[in-house]
Amino acid sequence: MRNLKRVLSLALASVMLLGMMVIGAGAADTTYSDQSTITKDEAVAVMSAVGVFQGSDGKFSPTGDLTRESAAKIITYMVMGKSAADDLKASSAPFTDVAADRWSAGSIAYCVANGIISGDGLGHFYPETTVTGIQFGKMLLVALGYNATTEGYVGSGYEVNIAKQINSLKLASGVDVGMSSVLNREQAAQMALNAIQKSLVEYVGGTNISLPDGTTVISGGTRQNVKDGDGKVITFMGNYMSKLKRSTGGDEAFGRPAHQWKYGATSIGVYGDSAFMTYTAKTKESVIKSDLSGYTTAKVEVSTDGATVSDVVLDNAKIAALTGNGTSVEIYTAQTSEGDYYVSHIVVVHTQLALITNVNTASKTVSLSIKSAGGGNKVVKNEDNADLYTALAAIGKDNYAIITVADGVVETAAKAEIVSGNLEKVTKDGDYVIAGDTYSPGAKSSLGDTDTGNSYDFYLDTLGYVLYATEETTGSTTQYAYLLNTSKEGSASSGWTYLAKLLYTDGTQEWVDLASVDTIGVKSSSFDDTFTDLNAMKNKAFVSYSVKSDGTYALTTFDSTGNTLTASTTPYTADVKAYSVPSSSVVTKGDIYFLTNTAGDVTYDVKGLSSTIFLVHNESTNTYKAYTGYKNISSFSGVSGTVLMAKNSNSASIVVLTGDSTAKDLVYILSDKASKGYDTDLSMSIYTYDAIVDGKIGSITTTIKVDTTSTALGLGLYTINKYNDDYAAELTAVPTADKETYYRAATSLEVDSGLAIVDAGTYGLATGCTIIGIDEDGDALEGLTASDVAYYTDADAGNSIIDVTLFLDSEGEVTSIVFQWVTAD
Repeated sequence: MRNLKRVLSLALASVMLLGMMVIGAGAADTTYSDQSTITKDEAVAVMSAVGVFQGSDGKFSPTGDLTRESAAKIITYMVMGKSAADDLKASSAPFTDVAADRWSAGSIAYCVANGIISGDGLGHFYPETTVTGIQFGKMLLVALGYNATTEGYVGSGYEVNIAKQINSLKLASGVDVGMSSVLNREQAAQMALNAIQKSLVEYVGGTNISLPDGTTVISGGTRQNVKDGDGKVITFMGNYMSKLKRSTGGDEAFGRPAHQWKYGATSIGVYGDSAFMTYTAKTKESVIKSDLSGYTTAKVEVSTDGATVSDVVLDNAKIAALTGNGTSVEIYTAQTSEGDYYVSHIVVVHTQLALITNVNTASKTVSLSIKSAGGGNKVVKNEDNADLYTALAAIGKDNYAIITVADGVVETAAKAEIVSGNLEKVTKDGDYVIAGDTYSPGAKSSLGDTDTGNSYDFYLDTLGYVLYATEETTGSTTQYAYLLNTSKEGSASSGWTYLAKLLYTDGTQEWVDLASVDTIGVKSSSFDDTFTDLNAMKNKAFVSYSVKSDGTYALTTFDSTGNTLTASTTPYTADVKAYSVPSSSVVTKGDIYFLTNTAGDVTYDVKGLSSTIFLVHNESTNTYKAYTGYKNISSFSGVSGTVLMAKNSNSASIVVLTGDSTAKDLVYILSDKASKGYDTDLSMSIYTYDAIVDGKIGSITTTIKVDTTSTALGLGLYTINKYNDDYAAELTAVPTADKETYYRAATSLEVDSGLAIVDAGTYGLATGCTIIGIDEDGDALEGLTASDVAYYTDADAGNSIIDVTLFLDSEGEVTSIVFQWVTAD
């Protein structure tokens, strides 16, 4: 059974409630296009609002590694402010690997001069090397006034001394990684936010030491907090960021005690405080009594899904009654002026299950039907909560979502986990035994009439509690994979462990331990004999699979042996069935009957759908790439493979193919400058270029710096001919037209009334077509409109086109336009 225990702080609850602590709007343009990927909203918003952290191309990149030069820049922004820090210059190169005109040189020189950071003693700084929590913590401590020499932050044992002070000041609160780990950008923002709220320190009674460069430092002495003339402690932000204010209170959706950040008169946001204790399962009165020993509960503000009642008199039994499986009960405490502790707030948040009944992309609304106890309908509008609308739209119509609701308004959403299988029994405690695993019902469950012996789809909340059940929809929830290989480990005397190598529908591969293997309708009587049969099926069979509670896999096989596609492979059986593809077949992109023989005079009776998954083998890397839809698969010759057919149909569900593709991946590189790095085991140099990929500005990582003609990579369109792991290993510049996937080399462009007009002809625009312009400095502008194109191509304005690339879909419509222009001097 899944045991779910109470947890200190809000760590587990924040996972369940999907980061709904943030309820205020950002200020000073602190919202990024990748906002949904940011987990430390408060830290990023505040540190961005004061100019300490900045994004790039509208993105914050929260998981990007913190580097030494970036850390130096952050510290100078914190101490000096952005404008003054940007004006810092290095009169000469501070290190052999930091040129005087490098963007970070001034900040590095400043931090070195002030003892905040140093080089390796041999003239190197390593500006692009990553920074650990210990290293960044030392920089923050020194910025707060801590003397590195006096405090033992240098020399033997320095890491332990720094770690102790970080822990004492709680600089790592909310960072969620060990301090010896490399920090990412949002973790660094969290540490910086923690630091600016701490007191500045100074030393008295020490010894002044004059250094060769003329500066004087204090060695030894007694450390004390810096105070103003009234004896009040001066914090870092009070001294360096006087416009930044933090105050208690604010409009928190679920009724949590909250605090608000402002920068001058502008609100940055309102954020919920951290809970003293959080319960996420039904909890006994005795546990509550122990946890809240020493705390009074006479006048508590209780908020349940945003509805608040003040001055509630509670006891341990009543608090225990609030708890439930999948329900978050957060306890907040405070202290009176006399030093007595009490429970100030209790916040109860229920998780519920909702069916997405409609997604209207025109009005940008999502309609929900709540299936949890209480029922009801909800509508989420993009104009009210864009992130929530996007999340629900991505989950999709007719799918189920886990939601939370505050005061009648949906606040968070995540796709529900589904467990499918036979309901074996319901225990005396009301738990459900499903396919051998036991699940407890959630507090808001609505399970209706579920009978043992029948199969259902059970919908779970984010903590694994059952909320709802429907009759199992075989096919829609079945998980399929392709059998690549088999193996067994051990011995006859010690016992065998049976393994299978599976190819999943996303193109990834994995060795898994087996729990059982069934053929259709027949349970294996001898595992060893069945494994022998399974071994004979490798590279010829699909399997459906389920994962047991111990992590082993139960497989049901769909063997293609003896089943070969023909021009009339009928009638199809009522069950899912696998067929082999005749060798040397041909795949034609965009043709619903996508498979023919080499001569082209036989079309195999297998139909591709927009949902058909194609897994295409790359022999040079022994990897598979996944495509969805017959219109998106490349043309192939010399094809062999296996097809999994759907029930009662000649439609393919999954197709595994090996052959020679006539189409290659395309990438438009935006610069001839690349950032150099190394792969994970440091065995290979890699180069990352800014690039347009799939119609969006992003990047591509290669193992090379030249194309196949030994010409240095530069701005322009390339095909990727070969991969090495996930890196592009062979590229070819493509200056001419390929009418199947792109058209290039136009010198004129007009976009009007759903058409792209170039000197070679007119093309229709596909729905969602993106337009990207590149100026003469190589900077790319995303999200352009037809009027933007008219301006940048207007000769009267001194502009002219030098290159146009149209990316085409299988119907010949334009999915993306990339053009370069120059302005006459």
